Amino acid sequence: MLFRLKQIITRMFAISDRTQHKDRLIDKSAADGEQRLVGAEAFLKAFKDHGAVMYVVDLASFSIVDANEAALKFYGYDRATMLSKRIPDLNMTPELEIRSEIKKALAEERSYYIFKHRLSNGELRDVEIYANPITIRGKDYSFSIVHDITVRLRAEERLKENEEKYRSLFENAPDGVTAIDSKGYIVDCNTIDQTLIGLNKQEMIGNHITTYLSDESKLLFSKRFRSIGETGMIELESTIINKHGDIIPVWRKATAIYDNRGDFSGAIIHTRDITERKKMEGKLKHLAEFDNLTQIPNRQLFSENLKYAIAQAKRHNNRLALLFIDLDEFKQINDNYGHNTGDLLLKAVATRIQQQIRESDSIGRIGGDEFLVLLSNIEHVDNAMNIAEKICSVVDQPFDIPGYAGLKISSSIGVAIYPDHGTNDKQLIKLADAAMYKVKEGGRNAVRFYQVRRERMTDNT
Repeated sequence: MLFRLKQIITRMFAISDRTQHKDRLIDKSAADGEQRLVGAEAFLKAFKDHGAVMYVVDLASFSIVDANEAALKFYGYDRATMLSKRIPDLNMTPELEIRSEIKKALAEERSYYIFKHRLSNGELRDVEIYANPITIRGKDYSFSIVHDITVRLRAEERLKENEEKYRSLFENAPDGVTAIDSKGYIVDCNTIDQTLIGLNKQEMIGNHITTYLSDESKLLFSKRFRSIGETGMIELESTIINKHGDIIPVWRKATAIYDNRGDFSGAIIHTRDITERKKMEGKLKHLAEFDNLTQIPNRQLFSENLKYAIAQAKRHNNRLALLFIDLDEFKQINDNYGHNTGDLLLKAVATRIQQQIRESDSIGRIGGDEFLVLLSNIEHVDNAMNIAEKICSVVDQPFDIPGYAGLKISSSIGVAIYPDHGTNDKQLIKLADAAMYKVKEGGRNAVRFYQVRRERMTDNT
């Protein structure tokens, strides 16, 4: 028996068990030897009243031989018109391709096809057709259920477009982009991120996002990452150490991802190489803190260094000395030899001074021909005097400036001691300056300590 209605109804219409037991096969005609169906009324009623779109097709002619009310309503035809149609009248696919698709489905043991059907009003709908081949009196038919999947396909298309758009944005983003799970393990990364780290995607997936960070950055990122589920986003600067050992400063922005229940499920991390920005910041910082001519600290940076040194000296109960150095008659150098020569001389003087002080000491140019020297942690005031005298002596030696060999200049140096003479940076600079002017008054090219009132001013002259 080829036409097994009970199985068809059971599989495709989900009629209740009670109804299924009523549909039984009986021998209705002994003449042609084929079994016929009883309970046809139940089947016809289920077919007619079912909400799903259904029709029966003669596979030889592709003619529609029956259709239920849902089919008439869906396609917009009355019964007579509907039963006058062939499948190619509804299906936008050429007949040969329809038959080819049916054969392909049978070979794949697939009972459904997807086509585009035209309704009576000309509207095109995407349909998914579940077809069951049946044989009645030697003729082959297809019993079909039609599902309108237009909305579903459009949604799938939009999802695909969104996924493609996401993938395009992901891959073509100007920054490195990494997708991580809720534990911080990498599940995807774009090309820029791979280039930044020096590894391919397969090598990176499965590793923790902190794997490529410096130790300090690992601690900072891990601490901040704990709160991302609540805050939704974190931003911070980090340092990456890539496969080649290169140290790369980066800016990172991590945006949290939540699942349908609102639970934190991971994050998208944008990573930007800020090496050039850091270089520029370094240059700007250098310009702001260092003298452009001599490349030693300017007044601002030297003042900060002095304040810090005073705080340290106070904490450890140490002494420090401040030297105020002014070049004697420097204006005559500019007037007689030109400002370019004067600039070269200032650079040479700065170099000689630096050669006389320790690495723990500091030098600064505070303007024109004036320099400051900070001598930290001196055990005795005589140590400061010795260094000041050395500076005074080496500055007094001839300078070989291009075009002017043996150029001479001297210096006047005033010295103030912390905490003996002053307890803050402004006081020390003022008092060392005052001592320097006493040297000027005394004939220049010498060193003098600041003299506290009621005490004698000491010098080396």
